[in-house]
Amino acid sequence: MKRLFFITIILGFSCGNPNNNSKLLSNIFQSMYKDFPKIIENPEEFRVQIIYTQIDRNNEQIPIFTSHKFNVVPEKYFYPASTVKFPAAVLALDKINHLESFGLTKDSKLTIGSDRDWMESVYNDTSSETGNASIAHYIKKIFVVSDDNAFNRIYEFLGQDYFNERMWAIGYPDIRFRHRLL
Repeated sequence: MKRLFFITIILGFSCGNPNNNSKLLSNIFQSMYKDFPKIIENPEEFRVQIIYTQIDRNNEQIPIFTSHKFNVVPEKYFYPASTVKFPAAVLALDKINHLESFGLTKDSKLTIGSDRDWMESVYNDTSSETGNASIAHYIKKIFVVSDDNAFNRIYEFLGQDYFNERMWAIGYPDIRFRHRLL
């Protein structure tokens, strides 16, 4: 049977009991000692959380998911870094779909005002083919060059409350998006 493995270090995307660490992940983690001794000796200090999902397929090629967790503690805050970009992109497209009745699409020109000193107004984007900022172009920048500013613009488009409430509604109750990327 063909196996496909995904290792994902998730920072705040799941729940679990740290006392129920996967033996598989504990063994893999310990085998990395010679390369990362400080981290292996102090996983709590370095806030290591690992979620590993093994994907097997049965005879009908239907995927079977087996999750393994190591040191996952949902009550502890972990800085999510770029892991927040994918759900932001998906939710931005979802929100745009709900706004299509108003004539908006992912390619519509986007302008963003600034009502706070730390915010920048956006009226165009010279890196896009049209010269205009748009949700589609920001999503492209997120995935092509991991652009934090593009994420921040999508975050502003979504709004913090919408971002959190939508993630909770689709089954991620432990997520808390607190701020833009720095």
